Amino acid sequence: MVQLYLRDVQASMTRPNKELQGYVRVELQPGEEKTVCFTASHSQMAFVDEDMKWKIEKGEYEVQLAASSENVRLTGSYVVTKTPGSKAATGPSTPGWKQENEKMSKQNYQWPEYTVGVCYYPEHWDESLWESDLDRMLAAGIRVVRIAEFAWNLTEPEEGVFRFDFFDRFLDLCAEKGMKVIFGTPTATPPAWLTKKYPEVLNADQNGLPYEHGARRHYNYSSPVYWEKTRIIVTVLAEHYGKHPAIVGWQIDNEINCETCEFHSEADQAAFRVFLRETYDSLDALNRAWGTAFWNQTYTDWEEIRLPGHV
Repeated sequence: MVQLYLRDVQASMTRPNKELQGYVRVELQPGEEKTVCFTASHSQMAFVDEDMKWKIEKGEYEVQLAASSENVRLTGSYVVTKTPGSKAATGPSTPGWKQENEKMSKQNYQWPEYTVGVCYYPEHWDESLWESDLDRMLAAGIRVVRIAEFAWNLTEPEEGVFRFDFFDRFLDLCAEKGMKVIFGTPTATPPAWLTKKYPEVLNADQNGLPYEHGARRHYNYSSPVYWEKTRIIVTVLAEHYGKHPAIVGWQIDNEINCETCEFHSEADQAAFRVFLRETYDSLDALNRAWGTAFWNQTYTDWEEIRLPGHV
């Protein structure tokens, strides 16, 4: 796996300094060389200003590459310069995305009073119980429920196949009852089809052993595949449910680093080496800073470096 990072040399507070732009799967035999090409659209170099307008600033963008395997050597140095006078970005490049800045800004729900809410999981209960559950919550003064943060499979039961009927029915009932809803993106629990087809999204322990499906937060944050699948599902959900009258807000993911805060997958190793290149610039500087002369730990190639683990 070869990963492309786009780092803005003139990054400002309104624009991220570095962002993963894409990845390419490459099969190589020992000694084989291949050329990998990436394209970054102008919308990926944009930011949203205080008026919710998409803008592009002039600047240089430095391309950085990383490989998910320590046995792959990457070469090349590139600079992409955005030419002055480019048109403003129209929004994310996902097909069908509607960039409606004015409508988006009006969706900023204003809470008129202190409100009590609870988590509710309609997928855990028979549908015949939904109405009575909502009635009891409303009678107790509960006016908001948070839903869907662990329900990826209900909206994408298989890759690229999306279904909305389940939450359509629940949201319509909430609107009828006057219950407000905060919709959670389901990225804390990837579905089984995803982890089986793309095992590189799984986290690994300090020994490099991958986690298995069956709990939550068993993925790694650095996986380009997981980034891609996350972008797809959250965009689809936002497009379909975003204008529903029952929804007053969105929860992004759920309880970051709740189960673990240590990641040792191959994608994390590659991201760590990108960080080290940015921090130290050269192996000589890294070796001096780390004191690697002790016990003959000196590094002579960036690919030799791995995240601290069991030694």
